[in-house]
Amino acid sequence: MRILFVDDDKKLLRGMRRMLMSKRCGWEMDFAPGGPAALDMLAARDFDIIIADMRMPGMDGAELLGIVQQKHPGVVRIVLSGHSDRDYIMKAVRPAHQFLSKPCSEDELIEVIERAFSLRSIFTDTAIRDTVTRLDTLPTLPQIYNELQAELDKEESSLVSIGEIVSRDVGLTADILKLVNSSFFGLKHEVQTPVQAVTYLGLDVLRGLILFDGLFTPLDEVRLRQMSFDQLWRHSLVTARFAKAIARSEGNKRSVSDQCFVSALLHDVGKLVLAQGLTERYEAVLTAAREGNMPILEAERDILGVSHAQIGGYLLGLWGFSPDVVLSVVNHNMPSETGDLPPIVPYVHAANALEHELITINDGYAPHPMDEAFLATQGMSGRTEAWRQTCEELLHNGEGS
Repeated sequence: MRILFVDDDKKLLRGMRRMLMSKRCGWEMDFAPGGPAALDMLAARDFDIIIADMRMPGMDGAELLGIVQQKHPGVVRIVLSGHSDRDYIMKAVRPAHQFLSKPCSEDELIEVIERAFSLRSIFTDTAIRDTVTRLDTLPTLPQIYNELQAELDKEESSLVSIGEIVSRDVGLTADILKLVNSSFFGLKHEVQTPVQAVTYLGLDVLRGLILFDGLFTPLDEVRLRQMSFDQLWRHSLVTARFAKAIARSEGNKRSVSDQCFVSALLHDVGKLVLAQGLTERYEAVLTAAREGNMPILEAERDILGVSHAQIGGYLLGLWGFSPDVVLSVVNHNMPSETGDLPPIVPYVHAANALEHELITINDGYAPHPMDEAFLATQGMSGRTEAWRQTCEELLHNGEGS
C-alpha cells in the first residue's frame, strides 16, 4: 500500500513520519510539502491513498484533491485538517472521500487507512475501481430533488419534512450521512438516520449545499432505459421499512433498527453507481440477465467480475460509513459466502428477499430466495414466517410503499 501525505507544515510531516514508523514494513509512505510537490510525486509513481491538509498556500487541499480526482481517479482521497469552518468543509465535500480532524490519533488514522484500502481486492478490473473511486456524489430522483428544493424555498421550512424527503432517496441519504458523520463535526455518536442528519446540519447548510455548492444533482434517467429508477428507489425504500420492522419485531434497540433502515435503503446503491458510471457495460449486464433469465448478481459477476453489492459496499467504505453498514450492503444477497458478520445483516438480507417475494413486478424475473441456512447459523431458524407476516402487515396498512 502506497500513501502520500501532503501538508505545508514540515514539522507536522516529520511528526507523521515518526508516528507511523511502526507501519514502515507494510506501507510505502511519501511526504509532500504542498500541492505542486504532491502532483509531481503522483505523476512519477502510483499511489493508493492521498491524505492532504486543507489550508495550504498556493493550492489548498480541496483544489489538490479535485485535480487528483480527475487525473488519478483510482486514488483514495482523504482530508486531514485542523480547520473546521464551513467554507473549507463545503469546498472539500465533493473531492474528498473522508474528512479527519487534527489532532488525529495514530490508531484512528491507521484504522481509516486500512478500512479504505481493505475492499480494493474485490476489483479485478481497475477501470471499474477507478470509476467508483472517482465518484464524489450520487444523483437523486428528479421529483425528490424538486420536492426538496420546494421545501427549502418555503419561508418556514420544516427540518422534519426535509428529513423525510431525504429518507426516501438513496443518493441524498448517502451524501448527507457521508458529510454529517465526518470528524469535522466532532460528533460523539454516529448519526444513523437522514432525519437526524438534516436536523444537525440545519437549514442554512442544506440550502448552501443544494443552491450554491451543487452537491445534489438530479438523476439523468434517460441514460439507461432498461432500468426503472423509480422501481429501484421504491424497492430500496420498502426494503428499508421491512428491515426496520423486522429488527423491531425481534426486540432490538432503536439504534439497531435505524441502522437496519439505512443499510437496507442503501443496499442497492451499487446499481446506481453502475447505471450512472458504467452505463454501456451495465446495459450488457441487464440484457444478459433478462435474456438468460438469471439473477442480476450472476450476470454482473460474469460480465464485470464484481457485483453491485460489492461496488456499493466499496463506495460506502470509501465514504467512511460504519463497517456494519458496509458489510450489510456487501452481503445483502449472499451472506453465507462470508464469515463473521454484524447482527444487522440477517435483517437486511431477509427484508430484501421478502420485498422481492411480496411485491411482484414481473413473474418472469429470477427469484431472490432467502438463505435459510445462513439464518440458521445466526440462531434465527424458523423466524421467517413471523417476519413475512410483519412485512405483509406493513403493506396492508400502506406503510411499506
